[in-house]
Amino acid sequence: TARRRVPLSELHGFGFAPAVVDDVLGRFAAARLLTFDNDSVTRVPTVEIAHEALLTRWLRLHEWVDEHRESLIMYRRYRAAVADWEQADRDPDYLLLNGRLRQFESWRRRTDLALTDEEADYLWASREREDAAKSARGRRRRLVVAALGLLAAVAVVFAIVALVQRNRAADQQNLAEEQAAIALEEASKAVEHAALAQAEQ
Repeated sequence: TARRRVPLSELHGFGFAPAVVDDVLGRFAAARLLTFDNDSVTRVPTVEIAHEALLTRWLRLHEWVDEHRESLIMYRRYRAAVADWEQADRDPDYLLLNGRLRQFESWRRRTDLALTDEEADYLWASREREDAAKSARGRRRRLVVAALGLLAAVAVVFAIVALVQRNRAADQQNLAEEQAAIALEEASKAVEHAALAQAEQ
């Protein structure tokens, strides 16, 4: 595990009283276990472990690092994602999505590592966006289902109208055929009567 220079403000972001944090940092600095500096680009005050050897020779710290190695690796990845989000002015496009979000949420439930306020905000904002997207997908799905239901109802109505019209046309055709048969029968009788009348003369 390599040491990492962190902004001093990050250590103040864990929710502890600033005086307590400063007191602890002061004690470690007095023992020459920590060094303080400013970032070469942002000029933000930073702090880091004074010697790499402390990570291996300080038995209690070494055991803690070994015990939490997997969680620390996840934290490093998570911290990099948070840093990208912050550098992009908290652009929503940098939030966690889908499987990556679930992975870090699962890690957050398992780990006993503390998160800074901005790190907690990142996870919360990611979950909010995911839930909003899920709700939007649900609304779109319901809208599509409703539209399909409406189209199906319209199709049924058209089918019924077509059936009624076809039945009416068939009824009208049958009526016309019956009327034609009656007319033919009456014409035939008229011819017979005319023939009988002619024969009687």
